[in-house]
Amino acid sequence: MSEKIATKALGDALYEKFTEEGKNVTKGFCASAVKVLCQVIQDNLAEGNDVELAGVATIKNSIRGSRTGRNPATGAKIEIPEERTLKLSVAKALKDRWV
Repeated sequence: MSEKIATKALGDALYEKFTEEGKNVTKGFCASAVKVLCQVIQDNLAEGNDVELAGVATIKNSIRGSRTGRNPATGAKIEIPEERTLKLSVAKALKDRWV
């Protein structure tokens, strides 16, 4: 079964990678870098920009059009308004590693 990796664990993994390469960084810096990266991604998506994480995924802004739905309790028709949503596409490089 898979594990959930928290932001702190991502920062720790980044620290380990950098130290393996001989880079002089702190765990705090790496944790901050992960948090800042997440914030930059959120800000860009909120502005309507798409975000591509090369080799990992692409996150695209999308608009789901208005449509007619039904209230499951009463069966009455309701109009569902247009809304913004996000679509995530996994990169081919990651799919190839997964299989």
